Amino acid sequence: MGKAVKTIQGGSDSFHRLRVGDYRVMYDAIDEDRAILILGIVQRGELERWIRNR
Repeated sequence: MGKAVKTIQGGSDSFHRLRVGDYRVMYDAIDEDRAILILGIVQRGELERWIRNR
């Protein structure tokens, strides 16, 4: 089985993806605030579309 967390590099930014069953949780860790910002929760099949529309 692969890694549950993966960093996604976009054109202007990056974020992390966490696998939870058939869902993917995209989030950004904000170090200076020690916070997690949830960017989206989508089904696996919708991930590519979510990334393109982001």
